Amino acid sequence: MSSYRCRKCKNGILIAAVQGHNETELTETYECDACGHVAVIPSRMIICSQMVTSFIGGLITAYLFIEQLSIFVTVVQFNIERNLTQNIVLLVVSLLFLAGFGYTLYTGMQGLAKRKFYLKAPQRNKRFRAS
Repeated sequence: MSSYRCRKCKNGILIAAVQGHNETELTETYECDACGHVAVIPSRMIICSQMVTSFIGGLITAYLFIEQLSIFVTVVQFNIERNLTQNIVLLVVSLLFLAGFGYTLYTGMQGLAKRKFYLKAPQRNKRFRAS
């Protein structure tokens, strides 16, 4: 039995829908037993892997960015004769990687928020429903 509540009707409980052979297990599809509303909620494993991967990858990329930035600043500050094109390209690439890892972390946080959103859905009181 699922502990997710329907956000549409607020009465039903979301039940896991049957997945077909071609569907991936990246998300879990649920259907409300009262109104038939379908919710696609990311699985815990995907959320966890997104957050851990983006955190570790972001740390490694940030370290490499800081290393390249210190080399660039040293070359510019002391007027050392060196080809800066390679250094600038590595800085830009590391910024792109940081942006990608940041987006992946953001996606994982959104998935986590969506799971909590369905877990904490308010339930309507059936006894005092107005007809």
